[in-house]
Amino acid sequence: MLYSDGILKIILTEKTNGICFLCFLLNRLKKERIFIIIITDNTIVKNKIKHKNVKYINDIYLEVLKESRNLIHKGYELLSHPMYSSIKPNETPYRSIILKKSNKLDTNSVLLIEEAIYISNKFQNNKQTPNWTYNVIDDFRVIDLDILSNTLERIQYIL
Repeated sequence: MLYSDGILKIILTEKTNGICFLCFLLNRLKKERIFIIIITDNTIVKNKIKHKNVKYINDIYLEVLKESRNLIHKGYELLSHPMYSSIKPNETPYRSIILKKSNKLDTNSVLLIEEAIYISNKFQNNKQTPNWTYNVIDDFRVIDLDILSNTLERIQYIL
C-alpha cells in the first residue's frame, strides 16, 4: 500500500518496514542541524525574531532580494518564496526571506530569486513605492512579520 502526505511517500509492507523507515526518517530530520537565516529590511522582524539568525538590511526591498541572491550563490536555498503575498513589490517597502544552508547550488532558488529581482525592478520602473503615512508603513511591517511567522511555523513543522 502506498502512503503519501505530500512530503514523504512510503511503501508499507506486510510487516512494519514502511513504518520503521518513517521513524528513521523523522529521527534523522530531527537530528540534522538546519542552518536557517532570515534576510529582512523590516525592523520589527529584526527586533522580534530572536531565536533565528536574522540579517537586517537597512535599505530598500530590492536589496533584500539581492542579498538573498548572493547567499543562494554561496550555497543557500530558499525556504520562502521571495514574492509571497498579493502585495506588489512597488507597494510594500518590506520583505523578509527565509533561506537554509545547503551543500550545493539550488537552481530553483536561483531562478526564483532572479525572477523576483526582475519583477521588482519592472514594478519600480513603472511606479515607485508611494510615500506612505507612518500608520500604513507600520501595517506593512506587521503584515510582513505575520507572513514570516506563519511560514516559520510551517517550516518547523516540516523540518
